[in-house]
Amino acid sequence: MPIKLLHTSDVHLEAGLAFLGEKADAHRKLQLQTFSKIIEKIISEKFDIFLIAGDLFDTPFPSEKVKIAVFE
Repeated sequence: MPIKLLHTSDVHLEAGLAFLGEKADAHRKLQLQTFSKIIEKIISEKFDIFLIAGDLFDTPFPSEKVKIAVFE
């Protein structure tokens, strides 16, 4: 029986992105939206395994907002 696997790597939610200047906040928002779409795809297409290789968060202490978005 085949196994459906979705693999991603080094997501780095809430990365500083200082090099983007005033566009950093918009990029962080887009990044979180993209992660949510990945989760929706996993659920709708019934993946067996979701593998995140590397860092999901950019910091060891992510904000409550991001933790809620990821873990709910």
